[in-house]
Amino acid sequence: MPRPVRTAGAIAVVAGVGLVDAAVSPRLPFAILYFLPVIAIAWYASRAHALVVAAAAIAARVAGDIHWNGTDQWTVTQAVL
Repeated sequence: MPRPVRTAGAIAVVAGVGLVDAAVSPRLPFAILYFLPVIAIAWYASRAHALVVAAAAIAARVAGDIHWNGTDQWTVTQAVL
């Protein structure tokens, strides 16, 4: 399977995890599930593809955090760090 197809699939998995993260209670920790597609694409593709998927995971995680908590100082601090 070509690397761009794998990357697109990993981004789709990240989006799915992000949707589940935004749909359930904020008390359930889903942050660890964002690592799985990033690790998989780093193993089976390349570092550049893994960085793209990691950026998508960060965006999905921040979007879910903003959905539940709104935009405040902690959300911005977590997004930057």
